[in-house]
Amino acid sequence: MKIKFMFFAFIFLSLRTFVSAQVEKSVRINFLPTFGQTTLRTGEYYKLRTGDSIRVDELKFYISSIELWKNDSLVLREDNSFHLCDIQEENTLHLSLNGTANLQFNKIKFNIGIDSLTNCAGVMGGDLDPTHGMYWT
Repeated sequence: MKIKFMFFAFIFLSLRTFVSAQVEKSVRINFLPTFGQTTLRTGEYYKLRTGDSIRVDELKFYISSIELWKNDSLVLREDNSFHLCDIQEENTLHLSLNGTANLQFNKIKFNIGIDSLTNCAGVMGGDLDPTHGMYWT
């Protein structure tokens, strides 16, 4: 009985170690929309330099073509990826780039919006799905 337990414990620990080794680290990118020095929140008023004020009720934008660079060398390009960020859904303001274990970079580049070819491609799925309220015609 003792041998069976030790055998199963060994298999369990070996499997757990294997699974842990297969987990890839990811680079996490966090967006924090601001107005001046203040974190932007929907429904709040913000003063302009002119004395006028504005209120943001909705803010959505796309992040696309993310690139990670080490000095002047491209180390990762995320092709054909479009991330919808919505200030009212905080989880959309945090992006993870998978498969970036041990990746060294010191610069990040990305587009706000999407490219013209994707714009002309018609209805798509995922973050480009028209149900998110960002479809253009």
